[in-house]
Amino acid sequence: MPYINVHIGKPLSKEEEQKICELVHEKVSLIPGKSPQNTMVDVQSGCSMKMGTETACTFINVHLLGAAPAEAKNAFTQAVTAELEKEFGLSKNSMYINITEMSAWGMGGGFHSM
Repeated sequence: MPYINVHIGKPLSKEEEQKICELVHEKVSLIPGKSPQNTMVDVQSGCSMKMGTETACTFINVHLLGAAPAEAKNAFTQAVTAELEKEFGLSKNSMYINITEMSAWGMGGGFHSM
């Protein structure tokens, strides 16, 4: 069950935030075993996130239960950054993605290990 948190240092409308949510849900299927139906996405725009002192940036934190192949993580990263740049004018040079692969996850009132 992936959890993806998108922080964008540029203000967006609720409709644009929803479109980003849908985009991320679509692209998560590039990672084997991950699907939009069990992916949580949180989009926060207008954050006071900046690279250095001037440039607004985007940081995407991806939490995966289990490991994913490097080529799948690369495909996801390339697809998300390309779409965000094309659709919302966010610079891929100011976009950062952290992918954390975890061996355990709590859900449904219990703790589950791989």
